[in-house]
Amino acid sequence: LVGWNIIVACVAHELAHLCLKHRLIPGGKTAYDAQEAEAWALVAKWGFGKEAAMHAARAKQIDTARKVFARRLHEKLATANPPAGDD
Repeated sequence: LVGWNIIVACVAHELAHLCLKHRLIPGGKTAYDAQEAEAWALVAKWGFGKEAAMHAARAKQIDTARKVFARRLHEKLATANPPAGDD
């Protein structure tokens, strides 16, 4: 279950994007990452640093779980469908 503090952080983060006049599609990962960092910095400046940190920690957990799932799925598929050998 998502905590109230993470919801507050997400809403503040999206408002920060509006205040900073960020582009909806920034044009590449580098620009996207820069906009995200700038928005989270503004959220912290507004006094939501704790909430922003909690959101970052949860996002990292989700990303790690996604990567573990992808690796396990890849391994499972590889064992279920081994490459054809030289017969």
